Amino acid sequence: MLELSDGRQIPDDPLTSRQKQEAARRVGDAEFALALLEDDVTLFRADGQSYASVVVDGLPQVMNLRSAEFGAMARQRFFGEEKRFLRKSHFSAVLQALADKALGAPQKEMYLRTAPIDDGICIDLGDAAGRAISVTSAGYSVVDEPEVHFRRSSKPLPMPAGIGNVMLLRRHLNLTDGQFLLVVAWLTASLRPIGPYPVLMIYGQQGSSKSTVSKVLRRLVDGGTAPGRALPSKKSDLDVAALHSHLLAFDNVSVILNAISDWLARLATGEEDGKRRLFTDAEEVVLSARRPILINGIVNVISRADLADRAVFIELAPIPPAARITEAAFWHRFEQDAPAIMAGLLDVVAHGLSRLPTTVVEDLPRMADFAVWGTAIETAHWKPGDFMVAYRENISEASGDVLDLDEVGSAIIMLMGRRSEWSGTATQLLETLQGQSPPRRGRQFPINAKVLSGELTRLTPLLGRRGIVVTRAKAATKDRSRFILISASGADSAAE
Repeated sequence: MLELSDGRQIPDDPLTSRQKQEAARRVGDAEFALALLEDDVTLFRADGQSYASVVVDGLPQVMNLRSAEFGAMARQRFFGEEKRFLRKSHFSAVLQALADKALGAPQKEMYLRTAPIDDGICIDLGDAAGRAISVTSAGYSVVDEPEVHFRRSSKPLPMPAGIGNVMLLRRHLNLTDGQFLLVVAWLTASLRPIGPYPVLMIYGQQGSSKSTVSKVLRRLVDGGTAPGRALPSKKSDLDVAALHSHLLAFDNVSVILNAISDWLARLATGEEDGKRRLFTDAEEVVLSARRPILINGIVNVISRADLADRAVFIELAPIPPAARITEAAFWHRFEQDAPAIMAGLLDVVAHGLSRLPTTVVEDLPRMADFAVWGTAIETAHWKPGDFMVAYRENISEASGDVLDLDEVGSAIIMLMGRRSEWSGTATQLLETLQGQSPPRRGRQFPINAKVLSGELTRLTPLLGRRGIVVTRAKAATKDRSRFILISASGADSAAE
């Protein structure tokens, strides 16, 4: 039975769909508008929200009931029949009736751009036909009706075609050999539905094509080529961005506040204290997300160890004037290669899926999953061991950069450049660091001993790589107070 807003019912059988619509038309506009949708709409719940699987122009689509897209479709159907507009109050009644009905609908999983399937992954092409790409260890194929539901995000991906050739991408990116391998590993990891994902930090002086490189990578992961958004200053804005986009791309970033740095690290790896709850359109939305993240700027702006340990750093060299071309010429050339590049990326993903179960990496770094994935894909076009050589070199260089950028880290390096050992309490260490010349009192420098102690814990692994060992113990005194011992055990720190 089709239940109307006033409680009256229209029997399902033996009336045809058109007969039901005519019966509803005699009752009122809201009832008729609801009847027009009934046979084409399949309701379900996902992530605390109501969705409709609906056929539009002969093609299946999934829409949030509260979305502008669904509202436009419903009003358009009414106008097509009546040649007049549906009143706002009547549309609200239709929406409420569907929302009430959806409360009893089955629960399903909704995915954003990429989803797990048996033996592989499914990637939403994002085209008008609703097609997707199925990738398994045997290869990839374009499917007209994917077996999973996607929330639409950004724009369509390039349609893979022809003989795949990921190496064609190299001619469009201003990268070294090692950087290109790391970027291909990041791209293919970002096409997978499960993280953790490394944060990609691209930086370089003006004229190094950092914005163009970022746009190319966005085109291959989430469809768009517009500049990335500004980095939010509030965690809630990051959550909203993660709700609507598979790839979070931030353009021309000059500074990352400590709180935002910590939140980016959690978004990349999914290391959260439970699920986060958002409120949109008066509905509560539960967000538990891992997202690939892309940041670009003139300089490396990742200064905190937690985020640096989860990042891949790409410093671009300036493009020689003789090698520069117009943006229009660049994108014309890239779009010609895009189908083969996309096919090549999917071939690499399939190769990685085939090797992943047997891939072993010794001495795993912090981003262990990325290390294993990069090793699994490397033999598609590179030699065994090439990935970890490039990745470990990237980690080593980044550790030094982060310590130099970090106010506490650089202060510790300065302190230990003049001695081989220091010991004392956190309060004494704060006083010592603040008394150094130049004074260490920047905006993000710890304001008390407790904060400094936490920062020191965060930096301990990076300092260790520079030959500066930090240990903690309790003093052999009556009050058993805690003290910190810092020793310079390596040549690197002694030379500072």
